[in-house]
This record gives sequence, structure tokens and C-alpha cells, in this order.
Amino acid sequence: MWQKYTLLHYTPFDPTTKRTIAKIKDNATGRIFRACKGAPQVCLDMDDNADSLRTEVEGRINEYASRGYRGLGVSYSEGDVPIEEATWKLVGILPLFDPPRHDTADTVKKAIELGVAVKMVTGDHRVIAIETCRQLGMPTNILDTSFFNTAPPPGINLAQMVYDTDGFAQVFPEHKFEIVRQLQTLDKVVGMTGDGVNDAPALAQADIGIAVDDATDAARAAADIVLVSPGLSVIITAIRMSREIFLRMKNYAMYSIGMTVRIVLTFGLLTVCWNWYFPTILVVVLAILNDGTILTISKDNVTASRTPDSWKLKQVFISSICFGIWLTISTIVLFGVAYNTSAFEGFIDAENLCVNCLKETCDNFFTAKVQECSINNAPSDCGELDGSVYKNGSVPSYSTLSDNRQKWIKAYEEDYNKKSKNGQFQDIFKDLKGSHINDLGREPSANEVYIQFVDQYTANVTAVAAAKDGNGVNYCDFVWGYSNFNATWTKNNKNIGPGMQKKDGILRSLIYTQVSISGQALIFVTRTAGINTWFFAEKPCNLLLIAFVFAQVVASVIGYYGFNGYPSDRIAVFGCGGGYLVIAWLWSIVWHFPLDLIKFAVNYVLNANTYQGTAFDSRINAGHPSMSHARVTQHARSVRASRTVA
Repeated sequence: MWQKYTLLHYTPFDPTTKRTIAKIKDNATGRIFRACKGAPQVCLDMDDNADSLRTEVEGRINEYASRGYRGLGVSYSEGDVPIEEATWKLVGILPLFDPPRHDTADTVKKAIELGVAVKMVTGDHRVIAIETCRQLGMPTNILDTSFFNTAPPPGINLAQMVYDTDGFAQVFPEHKFEIVRQLQTLDKVVGMTGDGVNDAPALAQADIGIAVDDATDAARAAADIVLVSPGLSVIITAIRMSREIFLRMKNYAMYSIGMTVRIVLTFGLLTVCWNWYFPTILVVVLAILNDGTILTISKDNVTASRTPDSWKLKQVFISSICFGIWLTISTIVLFGVAYNTSAFEGFIDAENLCVNCLKETCDNFFTAKVQECSINNAPSDCGELDGSVYKNGSVPSYSTLSDNRQKWIKAYEEDYNKKSKNGQFQDIFKDLKGSHINDLGREPSANEVYIQFVDQYTANVTAVAAAKDGNGVNYCDFVWGYSNFNATWTKNNKNIGPGMQKKDGILRSLIYTQVSISGQALIFVTRTAGINTWFFAEKPCNLLLIAFVFAQVVASVIGYYGFNGYPSDRIAVFGCGGGYLVIAWLWSIVWHFPLDLIKFAVNYVLNANTYQGTAFDSRINAGHPSMSHARVTQHARSVRASRTVA
């Protein structure tokens, strides 16, 4: 063909004029003419007889469009004249079949299911756009751009009209830009896909500009994302993956906030209200195990949100704080039961951890002994209840007092062993840390301090001077409390008794184990907060389960064996044994289930509209009431209820 004709000038396609023109010379005759192809309406308007042809041409365009064909107009002009003076004649219309990709309908369907409103914006004729929407299963509320030049219906502005419309046909680049901008004025997050130069302004204006695989350089430069594979299905994958990643981040944030509230409140209350200390080493172990486990949430199984999600910080903080407070209450109640009662004593190998109970029993025992002694003996032979001796007492009276108190101590140990369901009195001294608060220049062992106290308490000749100085301390205060029985061996009432050190050390292991178990189990509640379901309804990933089990095995081993009194006497940690380990697990499980109820309650209060079904009794994004398509079926209403521009 090019041997017969010579191309003299070529005007490439312009998205504004929607046509391309070639100036050609017939080599055989020397005849010069122009040929034009483009949008049928453009070619028709160029014809001198456009008015007489319009009805027939538009009818043929609509006929093609109703069958899914696009029309390509062809015109020509004779003569070598300026293009402004050319006389054009419409030759005909070529039907072109350009069907959507095989996966486009499925992509649109999945986008709508994910709460993303899909609007068609095309330069094709409105009828073609409607037919294409029908093929893709999209709503067919398509308008051409003439509405930009007319006032919108009463009661609705231009932006709302753009939002309520499902697509736009016969648009120019400036219309695409304006459509994106109008949607953004409604505070919508707008994504735009395109491939040509005419799409570049809208791609740059959109919150998320997406250039498809074969896009022009201009479109790629204007876009935020450039697809490297054909089709748009990868967008759905990106939406789903991004929502899954976001949900994992939100789950992590809720867990971290909840655990922080729980740790601060729990140990703050224990320290302030009970003067009970928790060693730093156990807090560090908690942090290491918790952080190690929570790292696996990056691989967790999550269900992507059905609608565009956001941080919703109010909900995140309120839910997390409620979780933290509930877990704090669970630990405080457990501490209160173990610290103030003997309810757990006898469960497997659990021993009595109620120091106040043990001290009260001890006081009653020694009070009875002193009163019994005072009936038939001189006061100096029985001593005072506070452990003091008479300053004017004689050596013989000290000898009698010594014998009496030694007998009372032995009798108390036997009484303790008889009443204790688990553990003997001598077991108290196993692995105890020595007293580091003294003026001896060294740290004596707990047994050395005990022997020194017994010598002084029993009026040993070499130790009785300290008692005469007013430092008398009764036996029960020394064993089950804080005391200052000797100015050299102890000072400022900071010597912790062996019984108190041992019982509190066991209680620390119990509290640590319960905090670790219940705290890490919180992740199973927060990971389902986004979909508002029971924690056991969504299976976590195997990696998370393995990490949780491993961390709890480590925590259980630490709780069972403890640290043999490490790090010091006042914050010693001793193993709680199997009984209290089982109690910690059972306690954590029982208090875990109400966390889901708290989650449901918070979501209900903060998202009351979610629980009120309005999708079937009100219009939702169905067009303006003045439009004929405004009335939709119940099924269509249910599908469109979840749609929002994103």
C-alpha cells in the first residue's frame, strides 16, 4: 500500500479531540486527500450534513453498543487545503469488539465485596458503558459529562451527585480529574486506574493512583503504584494483603497497650497497697517471652476486613484499657486470696502463703504459753510478750526464761508441722537469702541470723545485753514479719523474717506464672477484635501457637522451680510447685473467657450503628430520588449497603 500512497502529514490521536488525521498523496494520480478516524460523534460532527445523518448514525452507534461493540468513525476530505477549510464526509462506522478481560468481572465483584465502590470512567459512548457495566455485573447508573454543565437536581450538590452515580461516559481528561476531586471533597479516599496520557491528571490527583501494566510513561510518572502484571486482579490482592497487614498491626497495638496497662496497674497496686515487691528480673523475663511470642503475629492468620479499615484509636485504647484492667483484677483477686487466706492450702502440694494468718496463729500460741507460765512463775521467768527481758533480772531468772522459751520454740515448730498440710517448719530455711541490711560488714546467712535471734530471745548470757537495750522482738514478729532485734545484726526494722521471705517468694512465682499465662493468652482475644468473634472461632497460625506453647512451658518451669531465693531476701523468688502451677493455669483460663464478653460490649457501645440493621429500610448509595433507577430491589440494596468509595 505504501508503494501506492505517500504519507505527507500525520496528526496523532488527541484525547481532547478524540481523532487522528492523515494527509495522503496518491502516487499514481497525484491526488491529495485526508483520512480521519476517531469517535463516531466526532467524525459525524465534522460532516457538512451532520444534522441529516445524526439520527441514523446515532441509531447505528446504539445498536452496536447494545451488542457490546464500539464504533469507530471514518471520514475523508478531498483537496490540498488548510485543515480548517477542509470539507469532510463521513464514510462509515466500523464496529469494534473490545471485551473486558476474562477476570475483570470477578475483580469488580471482589472489590465490591471488600467495600470498595467501583465507578466506570470511560471516554466511550454512554450506551457502550452501560453494556459493559451489564457484562461486568455493575450497576448501570451511567451519566455522560453533560451534567457537569447543568445544575444538579434539587437538594443535592455536584459532589453528592458524582458519588451517587455508578459511572461516567464520554469523558475528557478534565472530567476525570474533576470526578476525582469532587469525590475527595466528600472526604472519600479515591483510587484511580489508568494507562494513557489523558489519565495522568486524574492519577496525580487521586489519593492512590494506579498505572496498569502497559501504561504510558506519563501515566506511570503520575501514578503512586505501577502494576507489572496484566489485569486489575492484583489490586484486589493488594487490598486484601494490606488490610491483613493493617489488622495484624492493630492486633499488636491492642495487645501491647493492654499488657502495658496490666503490668503497670498490677504491680503498682501491689507495691502501693500491700508494700509487696516484684523483682525486676521477672518483669524482664515477662517482656522477653511476650515480645518473642508477639513477633509471630506478623505471620498470623487473619480475615481481611470487609470494609476499608482505619486505626479507630478510641476503640483501640478503650478496648485495650478494659482488657488490661480486667487482667489486673484477676491478678489482684488471686493475690488477695493467696495472701490473706489459706484457701489454696492442701491443693496438691500447695502450702499456706497467708503470712498474716501464720503470724496470728503464732502470736496466739506464744501468748497462751506466756500466760500459762505467768500463773505459777515470776514475771522474769516468763518474759514479756514482745520478747524483752527484765533489765533487773538475775542470772537464775534468765536461765529459767531461756529454758521456757526454748521449749516454746520447739513446741511451736511441732504445732506448725502438725497444722501444715504441706511443708515442714525446717523447709522454710531452705535456699533462703541472708540479711544484707546490717552493720557487720558482711552478709550473714539466714540461718546465722536466726541462731543469733534465738540466742537473744532465749536470754543467752552472751546475747541478753542486746535485749536489755530495748531491742526485744517476739518470736512471731521475727519469723513472720520485719524486725530490728539487734542494733548490729539488723537495723531500721528492715530485716525480713525467714517465714515471710519464703512465703512471699513462693507467692511471687505464683503471681508471675498467672501474669505470664493470662497476659500472653490476651493475644488470642485481640487478634479477633477486628472481626468481633470468639477467640476460639479463628485459628491462629501454627507459628503463633508454637511460640505461645514454648513461652508458657518456659514460664511454667520458672514458676515451678523459681530462682532459689534470687535475687535478694526482700524480693526472693522460690518455686511455687505443682499445686500452685495448676492453680495459675486454671485461674487464667477461668478469667480469660470474660475477655470476649468485654470485647463484644465495647464494640457494641462504640459501634452501635453496626448492630442496627438499616440496610433494608433505607436508601444506600442508590442514586438521587428523582432518577428512575433510585428504587432498587432488596437484594441489590443488601449488596450495595457495604459499598463505600475508597
